[in-house]
Amino acid sequence: MRLVIRILVLVVAAVFATQIIPVMVERRLESESLANGGTGIVASTAVTGRTCALLLPALSPFSAVSSAVAKQSVGWVFLLCIPVFVMSVIKGRWFCFHLCPTGFLAEMAGKLRPGSKSKFVSMPRAGGIIVLFALGGAVLGYPIFLWLDPLCIFNGFFSVWHVPLTLVTLLPVIGLIFIIALSVWRPNAWCYRFCPLGFSQELLGKAWRHVLHVHTQKRQAILSIEAGHKPDTGLGRRFFLALVAGGISSFAARKVFGKQQPIRPPGAITEDKFTAICIRCGNCVRACPKKIIVPDIGQSGVAGFLTPVIKMDPNFCAEWCNECTKVCPTGAITRISLTEKNNIAIGTAFVTKSNCLAWEKDQACMVCDEYCPFHAIKTIKRGEVLCPEVDPAICRGCGFCQAGCPAERKAIIVHGKPQRKLAHVKLQGT
Repeated sequence: MRLVIRILVLVVAAVFATQIIPVMVERRLESESLANGGTGIVASTAVTGRTCALLLPALSPFSAVSSAVAKQSVGWVFLLCIPVFVMSVIKGRWFCFHLCPTGFLAEMAGKLRPGSKSKFVSMPRAGGIIVLFALGGAVLGYPIFLWLDPLCIFNGFFSVWHVPLTLVTLLPVIGLIFIIALSVWRPNAWCYRFCPLGFSQELLGKAWRHVLHVHTQKRQAILSIEAGHKPDTGLGRRFFLALVAGGISSFAARKVFGKQQPIRPPGAITEDKFTAICIRCGNCVRACPKKIIVPDIGQSGVAGFLTPVIKMDPNFCAEWCNECTKVCPTGAITRISLTEKNNIAIGTAFVTKSNCLAWEKDQACMVCDEYCPFHAIKTIKRGEVLCPEVDPAICRGCGFCQAGCPAERKAIIVHGKPQRKLAHVKLQGT
């Protein structure tokens, strides 16, 4: 019966992660580009999927508590982890044993090597170090290793099937494959030696039992001291040292890694926190109807590996869409309205005059101006030819101009900058 229940849980988790049951949200485009020679590009109705994919990674107390401490705020998404948190306090690893889809896959993989159940015992309990490093770093605003959460890894495995398959988009599947391979080699090693969510549950259960028996423990400690024995403080000392080490590592990571500024999805928090609080679950990647959000493989440094970045051309960040802001379980991408999104600059476009048909070849071409929904392209008259120039005070970095540029080498390209709010401007066609 337990096996049947766990299989059903696995299927349900996969359904949520793969977005087989999306809540379809039909949204009318809010703008249309100006006509070019009588040929207008008219806005149409777009259907995008807002789904329950947020649920699975948000269940983890490990990532939820660490990200909340780092941000010093708690949103409604945090409430989703409360049931698992409470069960962990009362029953310890109950979620691991009965509901965790990653744990179930690891358990099934381990059965491929019968008689090998005890081979993981010699491995260090890295899960405890991961949890304490994350908590120590969270205090300084930069939790480490949140992306090792098993629910995040399971969810991220399915993110690749919603975008064109490339070597980059296939990278998120490595985590789950590694866990399965490790479990075949050393059954139970992941769950009992490496899993931070499992150790978090165990830690919560032990803390509750400690509270229940605090008077007994105090009495035993007093009797032990009276008998001439020193109290055992090793666990507390190890915990303290791990928390301090996590804080130091957090400080070092913020100073050393992730110096570049990539183009992040709209609503992303500051770069010095984003790379830590993002758990690489892939929700924003597959929520994007334009498929411009991809996992990063180096643009934002070592600390930003596999975090979501925006890759403009052949598509752009549409002014009618804010789907990526609705599915982040940790708040690395803030939930914002469509109006708020359109008043945030995720980058700034720059014109490379040597590539521009107007500036370099004196050809009549103002396609970037025709495409820009925010009136950010200004015209400079150069002889008889109108040439484009970007007003950085208005440009939102949406990339529509870059996607539409007809030059052989793109003459206008969006560069990443820290996201900032801009004054509201009227959209073209409104």
